[in-house]
Amino acid sequence: MWRDRNSLQILNVSNSHWLTYSTIGCQPGVVNIYDSMAGKDLPNRTKEQITSLVCTPLKQVNLRFMRVQKQNGSNDCGVFALAFATTLCNGESVTYHKHRMRKHLLDCFVNCKMEMFPSTK
Repeated sequence: MWRDRNSLQILNVSNSHWLTYSTIGCQPGVVNIYDSMAGKDLPNRTKEQITSLVCTPLKQVNLRFMRVQKQNGSNDCGVFALAFATTLCNGESVTYHKHRMRKHLLDCFVNCKMEMFPSTK
């Protein structure tokens, strides 16, 4: 049984990169990966983490890399991972305004409330 049908998590990969995974709306055994660096593969340790976190008895989990907006700077992955997670929780499909994302994130932290990142539908 697919016990964690609607999970969403932000993961750190290799101590230097952040991405989001989600099972929201997925069939059993499928996990969507939202990676602003457009990776098509993950370290084995990260694959093992995801399989463990989704709590599936299946021997194999199908990781599906989603087409998402790519980051420009080398330090933007964390902001994008948070933006992807916030957007998924709100059920939206958007294009982010990259130049306004960091300020928005700071405002969210100051106000103790995550809100949709500046974007266009």
